[in-house]
Amino acid sequence: MVHAIVRSPTTNRSHSEQKAEDSMEDITGKVGPFPHRYSGANEAEWPMYSFAGPSCHVWQGIANELARQGKTVEQVKDILQSKLMRWELDGSLSDALVKFGEQYAQQHSKGWKL
Repeated sequence: MVHAIVRSPTTNRSHSEQKAEDSMEDITGKVGPFPHRYSGANEAEWPMYSFAGPSCHVWQGIANELARQGKTVEQVKDILQSKLMRWELDGSLSDALVKFGEQYAQQHSKGWKL
């Protein structure tokens, strides 16, 4: 038996792809680090052990490439602390990170056990 994937004419996505995408809400306001015992910080709705790790790795990767391009430590620091990085996170960098997360989960999630 052959199963056809029916794609929406408006989005070019299969019904299951569209359903999964439509059902996932934006979680950016929910995730956060586990609060330190005495920090007094509000606990995130979805506290995560590895909350800070991904951002540190992204900044390290950007810093590594800037250094390879010949930038000084001070220049790298200035770039990473600039509004430019905030603007990038509001745009293409954010989009690239979401896409990377989707691709990573697609490739590796079959082996994840809950």
